[in-house]
Amino acid sequence: MEVPRKPKRVPRKQLFVYQIDQILKLTEAQLKVWLYHYRREGGGEERKSWASRDTVGEATGFSRPTITHARTWLVKHGWLTVVGFRPTRHGGNPVREYRCLFPMAQGKASDPLTVSQGKTSDTSTNSQGKTSDPLQGKASDPSKVKPAAPEVKGPLEVTAAPIPDEVILTTNSFGNKQTNEQTTEPSAPRVTDEKNFSEVNAEVWSLVQHLNPTASEGVLSPKAQKEVFYAEKVVAHFEPTGVLPIDLVEYTKAHYQNKPGKRGLVIRSCQYFWVTVLNDGTSDTLVNDYCTHGTAQCPDCKAWKIESWEIKKRRMEQAMAQARWVDAENQRLAQLEKFDFRAATTEDIQAFKPLREGWAENCFKEAITPKKWGDVVTHPAIISQRHASAAILFCLQQGTPISWDGFCILVEQIKELDTPCRLESYQATHA
Repeated sequence: MEVPRKPKRVPRKQLFVYQIDQILKLTEAQLKVWLYHYRREGGGEERKSWASRDTVGEATGFSRPTITHARTWLVKHGWLTVVGFRPTRHGGNPVREYRCLFPMAQGKASDPLTVSQGKTSDTSTNSQGKTSDPLQGKASDPSKVKPAAPEVKGPLEVTAAPIPDEVILTTNSFGNKQTNEQTTEPSAPRVTDEKNFSEVNAEVWSLVQHLNPTASEGVLSPKAQKEVFYAEKVVAHFEPTGVLPIDLVEYTKAHYQNKPGKRGLVIRSCQYFWVTVLNDGTSDTLVNDYCTHGTAQCPDCKAWKIESWEIKKRRMEQAMAQARWVDAENQRLAQLEKFDFRAATTEDIQAFKPLREGWAENCFKEAITPKKWGDVVTHPAIISQRHASAAILFCLQQGTPISWDGFCILVEQIKELDTPCRLESYQATHA
């Protein structure tokens, strides 16, 4: 009779629920880099892992700058600690050895293999006076227990929350330097109340539908409400730049989805778009890359039919100029309604004479009469009778005296308001 063999033990690592809650706060790059080091750690007292950026990149699909940015953040905020250096085979720069930790309250770093359920002590003592490891499930001699890793604190002290606030580090996913300003991710929207499609801005909804084609109009689902919440943040963030978020989405898909080191930059949801802009600090670099990109010579842009920023910028400027022209025309017509353009009668002219202040003899008659040589007009009238009549009726309505110079200025203003401006002329003078 054959004795059944024991099943082969599968390597495994244990995480507590509260530790998983902390991990879920990390960004995609930070999470994958930390999990890779945690997976590579050995057991026992000498827990450590070492790997170059190329090795981590092959496993996670991230570029070298992205891995550097994520690992720097993890070290500064107590998720990783450097415990030593390991020389390379060919005599190059040594590789850092890391140990995975969890940041706890008061900014202290905790050991995931020794701290359990938020306890400050790393071991517990049993009835025989020995300490037990919560993950190993066996007692160990206190004299053989290695002391906990040194305390690791980030640049921002954590006072109450188990996870420190997100900060923009000195490098981003593109490898460019950023300022070390503290930023906080907006809280998720409440999705208990129903929200209708008609309450959403048109540009916001177009971004939501572009990234979520299944989103339907009418009463929005909780997922759609969450996407609308982040889409509003994204649209407001890029509004000063003049760049449409949808154009950036198409740009990242065309250029990054087939490149292993850049797949993390492909925008697939409004929430990921906002978190990337907020925490990764890549918005300015992404906008600059898009605006200065040579679209005409790029095969990816031709395949995805992406227009250059110059063409879209020119089209937007023309649309903005047309909108300003419409506003100017509406204002002109509104001011023109104050004047009466009917022909002034003899009674109106006689009633206007007392309001003339220091006018010369026959100056008005000479101004409205064109100069002729026979039947040929040599000089047109200085003031048109249409605009002069409107000025006389306006002065009668106001009832205030007016000088000859003031009357001529008033006639010129009426003439300017009475002359419509063509769109082409407006664009040329207000470019």
